[in-house]
Amino acid sequence: MRLPSAPTTVYSLVYSGLLLTAIGLHFLLLPWMSSPLLRLYAVDFGVTCLLFVIGNFVFSSTNICDLHWPLAPWISSIYFYCVSPSSAPPRATFLALLLLVSIWASHLIWQTLTLADDITHEDWRYQLLRRQYQDNFLLFAFFALYVLPMLEVLLGSSAIYYVCVDTN
Repeated sequence: MRLPSAPTTVYSLVYSGLLLTAIGLHFLLLPWMSSPLLRLYAVDFGVTCLLFVIGNFVFSSTNICDLHWPLAPWISSIYFYCVSPSSAPPRATFLALLLLVSIWASHLIWQTLTLADDITHEDWRYQLLRRQYQDNFLLFAFFALYVLPMLEVLLGSSAIYYVCVDTN
């Protein structure tokens, strides 16, 4: 069976599956982690590990993670609002933040989806790193191209949690 290679098809399939996995992980972790912030960290680490496996072992392309970085803060915003203890309608502060995150994420998602015609086409910087690290590329990629950006995005998204908690 030949895998699809059109970026919109691959991203749609992969990220739909990852969203369902993340929802399942949320409910699986619910009894053990009361903090939505810690739960998000754990779920996102699991999603990042799955992305690493899918990208490097299924599609042989590190580009697969590029859509994760703009999606994570946007999904985090919605998640934090949904798990917020308040049932009041969202306040202007949260709505303004969600609008700004949505505009930023939409731009990066559009750019990612329209950059390449084939999912296996890898960014030239990733190709350069593959040649530079050769046998150690997967180890380097896991920590430098997946885990480190994940930590940066999560730390940035943590501020959204505090805005959501304070405004509801």
